[in-house]
Amino acid sequence: MWLRDFRLLSGMAVVCIGAVVAVQMWPHTSPTNQVALIAVRDLPAGMRISAADVRREPIQIPATARRILLSELPRQPLARAVASGALLSTADVHAALQSGTRMVTLNVDAGHAPAQLQRGQQVDVWATASDGLAATRSAYVGRVIVAHVQGDATATGSRILTVQVDATATGRLVSVLHNHDLDVVEVPR
Repeated sequence: MWLRDFRLLSGMAVVCIGAVVAVQMWPHTSPTNQVALIAVRDLPAGMRISAADVRREPIQIPATARRILLSELPRQPLARAVASGALLSTADVHAALQSGTRMVTLNVDAGHAPAQLQRGQQVDVWATASDGLAATRSAYVGRVIVAHVQGDATATGSRILTVQVDATATGRLVSVLHNHDLDVVEVPR
């Protein structure tokens, strides 16, 4: 009698089909072996990694994390410092530089850069000279990309920024680095 009830049969079919679809879509999280790179000493940001700086070790990780960890030596420098014993991930390495760009390091005084500045943000860099009476704008480089931020974001600490600059603007920016005040302005997304 219950086999003739269409509502019951259709409900059971929906549940069974849903279970089959869910099993097929569920990511396989069983651990797999992968060779990972592990830092053998503290590695500073900006360093190019050599074989002596890391050891290769097989580890068990979920399949979903396979693309996050590095298994080969990267050609790009480190984007941030890596502690001894830490696994190297793709986030630790700078993205490949676009052709026609250069990496420039800026020493920015306290209060002259946004406190929440992060890697990957676009900023404008202003360089001003002051003769004690009035400040005059000397150079402006717009829409550069922050590659690395180091230092204290409080009002008392200066910060060191590494920015990716178009090759045509590099000379203009480098020429004013040491004798001008630098201001970094965040470009809204």
